[in-house]
Amino acid sequence: MKILNGTNLAKAIMDIFDDRGRLRCAVAFWGPHLAKRACLRNAEIILDISMGGTSRNALIAFGLEKSRLPDANAKVRVLNGLHAKIFLGERRAVIGSANASINALGGNGRTPCLEEAGVLIDRLEDGEAYLQLEKIYKKYQNKSQPIGPEDFDRAVHLAATAASRDHDTYTGSNHPSIFGSLLERPQRFSQTAFICADRNFETNTDEQEANEAYEKVVGEPPKSHGRSIICQFSDELGDEEKLRRANEIVMFWFGSSSGIFAYHDVVRIEHHDGSISYFGRRSWPKVRQLLGMSSVKLTELWQQDKDQALKIAQSGGDDEDDRFVVLKSEDLYEILERMPTTDGA
Repeated sequence: MKILNGTNLAKAIMDIFDDRGRLRCAVAFWGPHLAKRACLRNAEIILDISMGGTSRNALIAFGLEKSRLPDANAKVRVLNGLHAKIFLGERRAVIGSANASINALGGNGRTPCLEEAGVLIDRLEDGEAYLQLEKIYKKYQNKSQPIGPEDFDRAVHLAATAASRDHDTYTGSNHPSIFGSLLERPQRFSQTAFICADRNFETNTDEQEANEAYEKVVGEPPKSHGRSIICQFSDELGDEEKLRRANEIVMFWFGSSSGIFAYHDVVRIEHHDGSISYFGRRSWPKVRQLLGMSSVKLTELWQQDKDQALKIAQSGGDDEDDRFVVLKSEDLYEILERMPTTDGA
């Protein structure tokens, strides 16, 4: 029996994942990276969903599909209130504080950023301790239930605790990518919305009408407050709902002058005909400051993020110049977690 911490603990747990034979884990919270590894290992999993530490993307990474649940033969089961962290391999086992996340255990080129500790038990050297741990696992297994479609619905978009996220929120690093920064520090973007589009706003937006509506509501034209129109909605009010809480809007635009446009101090204006316009102050330095990002030029960020942004824009349809995808930050986070990265972002 050995008491481990830090990278030694992380290595011991990852060695259990790499071993052959049966793998059983009663671990409360999972990130997608370790969930995928567990799926490839055909591991038996007991996890918690009720406390918001296992995201919907983690459930997907386990290979679960909502439409096919509940599945009595599924290897992944749920136990509300589970807070244990037990990793049971054929030869070795670990019990400790670490959840199955990159923040706790490292991976994907990252080192652990949380201070974790645990006990490594060798089955041959300390068979009694291994047996006791196995009994605890079986107790949890007997209490657990197959995951059902309702579990997908209550699973969060973004894990509520840093200990269960697959992206580092503590390094304070300044990532040279907007998407990379969102993955590293999602809470910074909680009031930020994103638009990925190739629609030409100048031809699809009645700017004069929007300006008149703004002046009627505010009492002065938008230019007097340093604001300009961002976008306008008429029939597509479902997308408009995604912008309502936004203080900042970041737009990736594959229009006639491709690039990134960043707005802060966003306001929402209702027109008499029911259409909605959004205005904001266009300033990357200010938005960068609000999001805690490094002083990187928009042209450099465009090079880093444009390929992923284009894929997102293309998900809105096949017609060029008419693709317009609006995303809340947590929805974009989910998409980026599943999307192949570029340049390590």
